Parts: sequence; C-alpha cells; structure tokens
Amino acid sequence: TDLLRSGVPISGLAGAGGSQRCYQFVVPASLLASLDPKVSLTLATSGGSGDCDLFLRYGVPATPTSWDYCSTGPGTGQQISITPSSSPIPLQAGSWRLLVLGAAAYEGVTLEVQHQTGSVTLDLPLVAGWNMVAVPLALPDPSPEAIFPQGWPLFAWDAALGTYRARSDITLAVGAGYWLKAPSAGSLTISGPPNNQAATAVPLYPGWNLVGTPYHQAVAWGSASVTWGGQSKSLEAAMSGGWIKGPFYRWNGQAYELLSSGADFQPTSGYWLKALQSGCGLVFEKP
Repeated sequence: TDLLRSGVPISGLAGAGGSQRCYQFVVPASLLASLDPKVSLTLATSGGSGDCDLFLRYGVPATPTSWDYCSTGPGTGQQISITPSSSPIPLQAGSWRLLVLGAAAYEGVTLEVQHQTGSVTLDLPLVAGWNMVAVPLALPDPSPEAIFPQGWPLFAWDAALGTYRARSDITLAVGAGYWLKAPSAGSLTISGPPNNQAATAVPLYPGWNLVGTPYHQAVAWGSASVTWGGQSKSLEAAMSGGWIKGPFYRWNGQAYELLSSGADFQPTSGYWLKALQSGCGLVFEKP
C-alpha cells in the first residue's frame, strides 16, 4: 500500500485488466478543525489510455465489492469527491483506502488527491538569520515543505524531552513556535485554511515552552488563559498563582524582548513561556 499526499500527483500508472493498486491517504484532524464548509477531498485519475476504476473506503482496504465510494465510468477519467456532509460516510479524520482497479488494461494514468478549502494568505516578516515564528493555519499537509522553502533550517523545541527537533522530525501544528533561519531579510507568503476553532489549547510542560499564536489574527492578552487541575485562570492570575512564570519572550531578530501585560499576541509570532506545574495548558480564544 502506497501513501498518497495532497497535491503530489503520481504519474505513469499502468496495469492489466483486473490488476489492483492500493493506496492510503490520511486526512489530518487539523483539516476538519478549520470547520470550513467548503472543505472537500477529491481523488481523481486522468490522462493516459485504457480503462480504470476507483474504489474508496474509510478505515479498511476497499475492494470491488466492498467500498464507501466508487467511480466506474468508461476510460481513465475517474473522480471521487467527499465533504463533511457526504453520504454514506462523511469526510472525517483518519485513514482512507483507495483501490485503483484495471477495468481493462490502462497506461500513462496520473492519480492525484486534493483538498479543497477556503484559505487565508499571510506575510511572514523575516530578518536575515534566525526568526521565531508560528504557523497559524490548519494545514492539510503539516510537513515543513508545505510552507517553508527547501534548505531553510527549521527547529522545534520539544518541551517534554527538553531538546530540539530538526526539520526532518517536525510536524507543523497550530499553537507551536519554531526557529526558522532565513537567508535574507524580507517576507515569506504562506497560505492555507484558517484555524477556526473557538478556542485552541496548547499543552505546557514544566520548564520552557516555545508556543505560537494559533490564529491568523492578533489575539488579545485577555483572550488567553491557563488551565491546570480542572481550573482556569487569567494570565496574570496564573503567574501570581505559581502556575506559569511571566513574562512571555519574543525574539526580534537581534535580542529577546518582553511581551508586556496587556499586549496582543501577534499572528505568525513565536513566544517562550515557562510553566511551573505539570499538566498546564495555554488556551487562546479565537479573535
């Protein structure tokens, strides 16, 4: 079983009549977390010659007799599209299994999976060298390559282990901060589905945590809170209560600067925060 990725076509497919090729595609929870009514998933074959059919099933392998969706028209131009309101199985997070069946011999066919969703575009301001950034998008493809140019060093702080993770070991997530090294000053345009969750909880671990604004708009100081032991407190109350240690720190390209009480958390910005208790969470409310 081969793994499919959104927007990465597989070309040159060929098979005899009756042949079967199996694929797996994982829908990330972040895609559906955007709550965008335009969200859809489309799997399609095109080009080449001959005749192939598509069978799609959620969770387990599809077969020509056991499937949730199928496309069996003549030729190689097959397409399956599903949304959160589709029947019999709505679009949902998890593993979807695709079978490409040779209804007859076929060759030169391209297979592609695409997410369709509303999106926002942001300019990420950068200095030459190291930048502390966040990606406030519900990305269908959470790999760094979906957002950042190849070759740009990227690191994430693993607060649970107390060590950095390199680019090859990073899955981008809302609420996380990252170190990104840019070759020159300027801005990087990033785009994707917005995070439309009413609130985003970021887990904190004792010690330093590298967090990021989880929304594409600034979040007011008063719209952030800290949870611990089933209770919730404002940032000031959590600091005075010994849950976290203020202030938040942001890197300006040359030195750290303090985020003063009452200031907004800026989109695309990362921040250091020190947690003092195990099991704390930082909660941002959607602006």
